[in-house]
Amino acid sequence: MKTKEELLNNATSILLRSQALCGDANNTLNQVKHKLNEWDKSYNKHTFALNCITNQCKLLETTILKIEVGSKLIETKWKKEVFQKLFSDLIEWQNELNLKFKKLQDTPYTLGKKNFETSENTIPKSNGKKTLADFVSVENLEVLQKRLADIPVLKQQVNLIEGKYKFILNKVSKNLKSEKLENLTTLIDVQYSEENLASIQKFSDNIEAVELDLTNFLNSITSHFDKCNMLLKDDTLYSVVADDDLKLDSIFGSLNEIINDVFQISDDVTNFFIEKGINKRKGEIKTSMSNIVDEFIKFESHLNIFIGLSDIVDQYKSDCSIELDSIKELCSYYEKFISSYHSLLQEVERRREVAIQMEKIMTACKEKLQLLNEQDSQARRLFLQENGDYLPENIWPNGISDLDPLYTINFSVKKE
Repeated sequence: MKTKEELLNNATSILLRSQALCGDANNTLNQVKHKLNEWDKSYNKHTFALNCITNQCKLLETTILKIEVGSKLIETKWKKEVFQKLFSDLIEWQNELNLKFKKLQDTPYTLGKKNFETSENTIPKSNGKKTLADFVSVENLEVLQKRLADIPVLKQQVNLIEGKYKFILNKVSKNLKSEKLENLTTLIDVQYSEENLASIQKFSDNIEAVELDLTNFLNSITSHFDKCNMLLKDDTLYSVVADDDLKLDSIFGSLNEIINDVFQISDDVTNFFIEKGINKRKGEIKTSMSNIVDEFIKFESHLNIFIGLSDIVDQYKSDCSIELDSIKELCSYYEKFISSYHSLLQEVERRREVAIQMEKIMTACKEKLQLLNEQDSQARRLFLQENGDYLPENIWPNGISDLDPLYTINFSVKKE
């Protein structure tokens, strides 16, 4: 039968040994849990990154390349709007301008009296006859033709860019998506397979269980130690403490088994990471992701090519639009010029007829004035014969003997 001091000494010894063992076990468990936590963080990080990369790849392939570059930029904006519609508009209005100018050339200028002498901004006529075309500048006649001459150059550039586009799209679809992204997906699927997830979960459950067991056993030993201390002051506890002391070795043995389980779990986790190639594959995943990001950066630089050519084409469209508006106004002006010229011919004819009427009136007026003047002259001479000798000159200075006509005519009709 053990004394109270022996019971306390035994309880103290077992408690100290248990605390030391549990301390080592806790350190081991913390290392294992840290490893599992890192695995869990990697799982969340890698699955999130894979989702982002997959979406980024879809964005690059479908939205940016196929829709924005392929469909909207190359097929619609460049091929349809520039090489079809704008090209058609340029030809249409160049022909319209040529037609309007031909009408000017076919409309003779009939107001001048001399044959036309050409200037540096007009087109000379082989017959030397003047037409309405000689009154307009020919500088704008070839503006659209020059723009049409730029189309083949633009087409060549667009064809080169389209080839670059197909090359990039193929690289994205095959090299990036079908190879690198699929390889990354496979690495992550293997790394975080259902089997591996189940194993990690099992390790976590086992750790939780042994932690609970360690706590329970250590609490039991600690409780016995506390009772031994109380026994020193209260002998009534002896039977309970003595009975617990008989079980103490068994409890300590069970604690050792739990601690062995802890180290076994640690070994199992270490072996699992080695056998499944977790750490090695983690490095491969990191490298794979880094390579894909590098590819994205390369493709981003390639996209600047499309932006650069797009700016050139936009400027070309803008310049053509301004010149088309100018040519449309010029065509309208040519048409109104011809119409106004015909109105001018009618105005010239009207003025000529008015001038003829004025000449007739002036001729009739002259005839009447001449007749009246002759009658006036005869009357003056008769007056002088009858009265001139009897009237002194100073009675009407410069008037009595004046035989000049009473009128003067000093007007003419302007010839058109």
